[in-house]
Amino acid sequence: MDPHYVAGFIDGEGAFCVSIGKHKTLKRGLEVRPEFTIEVRADDRDVLERICVTIGCGAIYDAAYDRYGWYPHVKYKISNKYDLCTYLFPFLDACPLQAKKKDVYKMFKEIVLLARDKKHLTDAGFNRIVELREKMRALGKKARTHKL
Repeated sequence: MDPHYVAGFIDGEGAFCVSIGKHKTLKRGLEVRPEFTIEVRADDRDVLERICVTIGCGAIYDAAYDRYGWYPHVKYKISNKYDLCTYLFPFLDACPLQAKKKDVYKMFKEIVLLARDKKHLTDAGFNRIVELREKMRALGKKARTHKL
């Protein structure tokens, strides 16, 4: 698949997420969990399969939304830090995003690199990750207009 088409598809449908969850065996008690996803209706699964081949890693999962009356969906996901650094980042650096999602990508990449380099184990590194995650979230929120 044309890599620039894939980058455009990511601009429109991709999501860069970072969750921070409890983890009993870690010193801080919290784990940084980065994740890149693209979710589409199940009848577009072949597009995700070709994107997976083009990027070179990731997995595709079924996502049923029957309880909401939605069509079934499929989700392409990369959550392994090694795969993000080895496959996704070089791909997106070679075929840069063009929309405002490029700013979210830069922050996501910095978070993953901090975690990969074990900087999240320091207070300064962990605080930087939380700061970047909040900025990512703010960029993803819809603008709210207030009527008087």
